[in-house]
Amino acid sequence: MSMPFYVSPEQVMKDRADYARKGIARGRSLVAFSTVDGIVIVAENPSHMLYKISEIYDRIAFAGVGKYNEFEMLRIAGVRQADVKGYSFAREDVNARSLANAYAQTLGQVFTHEMKPYEVEILVAQVGEDPAHDEMFHILYDGTVMDEEGFTVLGGQADTIAEVLKSRYEDGLSRDAATYAGMPVRRTITAALTLSGAMCGLAGAMLVFGSISHRMVTDGSLTGFTGSAGFNGIVVALFGGLNPLWTILSSFVFAGLLVGGTAMQVVTNVPSDLIVALNGAVVVFVVALDNVRRRARASEVAARQAEPVNAPGEVAAAAGEGAG
Repeated sequence: MSMPFYVSPEQVMKDRADYARKGIARGRSLVAFSTVDGIVIVAENPSHMLYKISEIYDRIAFAGVGKYNEFEMLRIAGVRQADVKGYSFAREDVNARSLANAYAQTLGQVFTHEMKPYEVEILVAQVGEDPAHDEMFHILYDGTVMDEEGFTVLGGQADTIAEVLKSRYEDGLSRDAATYAGMPVRRTITAALTLSGAMCGLAGAMLVFGSISHRMVTDGSLTGFTGSAGFNGIVVALFGGLNPLWTILSSFVFAGLLVGGTAMQVVTNVPSDLIVALNGAVVVFVVALDNVRRRARASEVAARQAEPVNAPGEVAAAAGEGAG
């Protein structure tokens, strides 16, 4: 009779953990933030039909990384458990902690007793009355539950992304700020202020140290020195939609309007007030168009948040109001 090979329990658990981690590492990462407006969950998902983020119950969100069929099965089980508990007792009895414990028991049982562990990591998040009462539970493939504060990262590149977020995340972020937290805000602001100050200094130097025929002659007052440069700069920035590249093009367009207005005043004897009114009308139309765009964007975001399941690759915010 042949004797079976002996493998220590420690080695079995290590092999299963390595197997699960390799499967999870092949997937794309997922990030969740706690903000003043709720909990923001961002996931990269190339699929248009297989969703990583969804809602389990009122104020409770579910997100998963790894093998889709496995965490989708867990999501469905969580929805059923939440519905049964809310119907049997009360809706307030359904919370993220109880669901996280149930998921941990299931994943731990599979990891210990089954031949193949689940290649998933899941997140259960619940929005509280304020950011201090938000709950985010990160459940690993072996059933380990971690209570996260502020933000959490799931997936193959979790360590790298978490290191970056530690230096950029701040408590009290708004939902939009958390969405764009990947941008180095302080460095970008410093660079923008430095560059704009240098350009303003260059423009002032050209006005002061120009040639005899192009040198600015003023009465010595601040208004006389700057003229309408500040107002024109604001108009040019609005005309370019606050975009650096479009602002360069809009500066030429607005300069043409100013020069053309002066030429029209000389040739046709049009009053100077009419030229100013024409420039003011341009500003009004540009600002009105920007306001229309903002309202249209806000309507689109509101319609997207009203959907029961979030579209892939987009931001999912666990809103403060229940879906019923």
